[in-house]
Amino acid sequence: FYGAAGVSYYLDDIEYKQMIFTDDFESYTAGDLVAENSDYWGTWSGPAGGTGDDAEASEDYANTPVTSMKIGDDGADDMILPLGDATSGKYHIGFSILVESGGFEGYYNFQKTTTPGDEYAFDVYFNTDGTGSVEAGSGTMAFNFNQDEFNKIDHYIDLDNDSAYLYVNEMPIFSWQYSLDAAGDPGLNQLGGVDFYAWSDLGTGRSYIDDVVYGEYTWLPAEIVGATTTFSVTTMDSEPIENATIEVNGATLTTDATGLASIDLFDGNYNYTVTHPDYLTIESSVLVEGAEQTVDVMMQAVYNVTFNIDMTDAAGFDAESNFVWVSGASVDGEMGIGEFNPWQLPGAGAGIKLLDEDGDLTFTAIVPRVIPGDYEFRYYWTAGAPSNENGFPEEAEEALTFTVVDEDIAINTVWNGIDDVEALNYSIYPNPTNGEVNVTVNEACEVTVTNMLGQTVLIKTLNSNGTINLLDQRSGVYFVTAKTASRTATLKVLLK
Repeated sequence: FYGAAGVSYYLDDIEYKQMIFTDDFESYTAGDLVAENSDYWGTWSGPAGGTGDDAEASEDYANTPVTSMKIGDDGADDMILPLGDATSGKYHIGFSILVESGGFEGYYNFQKTTTPGDEYAFDVYFNTDGTGSVEAGSGTMAFNFNQDEFNKIDHYIDLDNDSAYLYVNEMPIFSWQYSLDAAGDPGLNQLGGVDFYAWSDLGTGRSYIDDVVYGEYTWLPAEIVGATTTFSVTTMDSEPIENATIEVNGATLTTDATGLASIDLFDGNYNYTVTHPDYLTIESSVLVEGAEQTVDVMMQAVYNVTFNIDMTDAAGFDAESNFVWVSGASVDGEMGIGEFNPWQLPGAGAGIKLLDEDGDLTFTAIVPRVIPGDYEFRYYWTAGAPSNENGFPEEAEEALTFTVVDEDIAINTVWNGIDDVEALNYSIYPNPTNGEVNVTVNEACEVTVTNMLGQTVLIKTLNSNGTINLLDQRSGVYFVTAKTASRTATLKVLLK
């Protein structure tokens, strides 16, 4: 640097970078297979090239001056740029990529080792509509690119500080913890290679790569900022939830007694999951844009529902060869019973199997994580597992209902054998009722009334016909069971 007499100037941001590899593809002739004619490039199937996944040099497009590498043949070309399995240092990997309009897509990923497929570091997609996305460190960030022209792509991988940065057309896009793999799981902090692949989803996989550089760097060209994100986890009534687990960007957080947990995140869009054994799981995303923020998460409490059905008097039922099922959904048909049980409406051929673990012909299933609401359900028994959507037999119990409010419930039912109802000439009326229920039965019996929680609210002995009184009970559905010396039958009554 020399300043002549009377001349002064200023220098800043002086950087020396050791270049490891560059390729502008001008040493190839159009139509040459790149890996076959290179001492550096390889393919997914092997380092020597000359195989079906080796890409051609092309003069269709070029950033400088006339030749580029064409990643084409929609799923065939699969080029590997090895990066040496570095485990320390700061590295810049850059190139220009062109993806045409008219239904074409581009894609590349980074590998953690020089053996393709051992471990993916991150994935970058260029879509048919001119949008792109990077999936890395359990986060996803979208960006825009220019179709039909070359876009400058730069990666800065800081292995010493376990950080990675992506720039598109010299604009900072995303940063993340590099050692997390493409799915956000902990992995190697190692630089293995770049994989350019003719992947396609909604279009045709084809892109052009030019001006590839790989070397060391000293500092970033533009800062990617971040901020503290605080999660505030509460009930639907805004009460704090302690010990909720939050998974975000490969980290696991636990809320304190005030329902709070914090994490520092670089700018970007992050997926997160909030779980707690007593509440419905929440899955969402948060966008970090350089400012501290609080993410409010409200969790719905969930409860266990136990189904018990007595099959003792089910006509034709054989416990050795038959199976008992329960099927149901919310009354509005919008959801199944339980977070992990997307059951269909009663009778639609989906259900959960009940077990008789004590051998007493009372079959039980516990469905966890049921949110408050009104549900309907129906029992079935079959000679085997239902095999299609109409696989349940006609001899199913009528649809019943239950309501979950704010506690676990148990539903106790006796299989309503039609032969027993007819044999006893059993009926109850009026139904619905305002409180008084007339019971008609052709022999002496014990009448037991239970509510939807399985609680017995009344027991009365009748010589034959008689009356029971439910005036002191809350409105809802009740089960009225008449049991004689040889038969048992249950009917449902609605108390208004």
